[in-house]
Formats: sequence, structure tokens, C-alpha cells
Amino acid sequence: MTTNIKNQFNFFTNIDVDIDLKKTGAQNWDAKENFKELPIGSLMDRHLVECPQTRVRTIEKIFRKFRLSFDALSLEELSTPMLRSWLENIRSNHNYSEKTLCRIKSQLNHFFRYLIEHEIIEISPLDKIRYSNRVPPRRKRIVLSKPEIISILQNMKSFDPIGLYPLTYALVHTGARRSEMTKLKWKEVDLEMGLIHLLHTKNGENRSIRISPKLHELLSKLPRQSEYVFINSNNTPWENNKLCRRVVQFKKSHPMEKNWGFHSLRHSFAYNFLKNGGEMYQLQAILGHKSITMTVDLYGQLKAQDIKDPSPYDF
Repeated sequence: MTTNIKNQFNFFTNIDVDIDLKKTGAQNWDAKENFKELPIGSLMDRHLVECPQTRVRTIEKIFRKFRLSFDALSLEELSTPMLRSWLENIRSNHNYSEKTLCRIKSQLNHFFRYLIEHEIIEISPLDKIRYSNRVPPRRKRIVLSKPEIISILQNMKSFDPIGLYPLTYALVHTGARRSEMTKLKWKEVDLEMGLIHLLHTKNGENRSIRISPKLHELLSKLPRQSEYVFINSNNTPWENNKLCRRVVQFKKSHPMEKNWGFHSLRHSFAYNFLKNGGEMYQLQAILGHKSITMTVDLYGQLKAQDIKDPSPYDF
């Protein structure tokens, strides 16, 4: 039986594809040596047919570049140095980080793992190409001490007591991301139970956090002039650009040595939480990290360096 998959895949690959699946062994994988001589494009089309949920579909632009570069080559002609050179070219053209290249390699490897499962090849030509998935932060992490945070809040209360101060106070006491707080609505705040329900999170997973007594006091006194909890002086929700400009104005009028930002308050929450005896798994839940590994990578050293006397010995 001959199946034309041109219409099915052209929207995705932007490449003309006419494959006779009978010729590519649609019924079985008996003639494995013949598959090694087939063009990469033909094998990848079969992969797309049999594995419609393959992760190569998640990177359409890169997939298209891969097809344009290697479509006509056979598996025997495709080599690790060739793929390494191609990835480095991708990196150069798009200024990709190592972490992004690691993700691209992982997604393309779904195709090669498919071939390994069917015993067409023994190892993936991508296996010997290494990229680090853990990239150090591009900017130095700013951490504020308790006295520094108190100073910021005191100055901000006199600078903008209605708009900027309540939002900053909430960020200080919750460790939440700026976007989570600017999108917070009153219906997501349960003062009776003492909970804030965050529904607009970075990883897409809802979480609820306890309201500290001081934050509870502030929220109880805030006027409800909008469905949003934190609003600017015009009684409208904060827009990112206006919020950033307002913070810049505050920092100019109240300069300090550390060039902090809203995310610095999140880092500072984690730092002071651990320094105060908080546990790493508790911090993961509060911050909304998907894995404990992320929390440890970000804040493990902060906790270690604050142990005053790490030695277990008294001699």
C-alpha cells in the first residue's frame, strides 16, 4: 500500500515530501541494511508517521534547518563531526546558549533513538556531542540583607504608599515572582484562611502560600478599587514598562550600593529563609520550583556559606 504524506508534513517541514512507505519498509523492519542507505529525510518522515508525538515537532525552525541540511544524506554518510559543525553553526547564527543547544540535541535525538529501537543503528551520532545543561546566571545574583530590605520598604512607603509600596511589601514577604503578584486578583486572596492562591505562575502549576501576619495586616487595609490586588495610582493594574519606570524613579531618589530589582527580593527571600533555619524542600514549595534540583542549584551555596561553624569537631 502506498501512502502519500506530502500534505500531512509540508505545513511542518516546508519541504516537498513524497514517500512510498512500502519502499521504506512500512510493514516491517526486516531489511535493516537497506534502511541505512535511505535518505535521512525518508527515515525521518517514517519516524513522524509512527511517532506523531515526537519531540522533534516542538522545534519547527530547527527541524526545518536539519532537514534542509541532511535530507539527502544516508545514515552511513551522516557523521558526528558533521552534526557538531552544524550545531556550532546554529549556535553562531542565533547566539544560542549551551543550555539551548543541549535542548536542541535532546529533541533531535528522539529521531535517532527511534532508529536505535528498531536496530537500524547501534548508537546515536549525537551521543558524543556534549553541551552543559547547567549554565551560570548571566547576571550576578543580588541578595539583600534584612536591614537593607527594611530600608527599601521605609523609603518606598514615603515615595509611593498606594502603588509601589504594597506590591513590594508582598514580594518581600512571599518570595513570589513579580508577574505572579501583578496578576493577583482579590478572589484569589483568602484572608480568612490566610492563603494567597497563585494561578499565573511561570511553570503553569498553581500554588498556594501562607500569608504572614504583617502581610495579612497590610492586605486587610488595602482598598478594593479594582479586581486586582496591587494597582498603581490610577487604580489600574501595573503594566511591566510602567512598573519598571516607577522603580527606576524610586532608585534614583533613594540610591543604594546594590543595584537590586524585583527578582532580587525573591533571591533575598530564599537567602534569609534558609539563613533563618528554613528547609530546602519547604523553599521549593514556596517558590514554586518544579524540582528540588533547581532550588538546590540556585540556593544551596547560600545556605552552606551561612553556617557559622560547619566543623563537627570540638578539638
